Amino acid sequence: MEPGAGAPAAPIWLPRVRGRRHDGWARLLGIASSHGSVEQGKVANFVLYDGGPLEASTSPGHLFIRGQRIPLISRHTFLADPFLDR
Repeated sequence: MEPGAGAPAAPIWLPRVRGRRHDGWARLLGIASSHGSVEQGKVANFVLYDGGPLEASTSPGHLFIRGQRIPLISRHTFLADPFLDR
């Protein structure tokens, strides 16, 4: 590597942990009975990505707020989509 050149970029990955509790903020705020984890009867707000959430090439695939799927269509994407095939 040449002097003064930056280090090569490396992807940052969050660890994929299964079976652990991730409701610390909900417990701290006293709302763990209705928020904080994906379980039946709890409020579910989450985003599903098509890759690692911290990678630049990743984009959200699905958005769920209160268990309802929210379309990922904005005025910008609605107006820009017809021009993508040009």
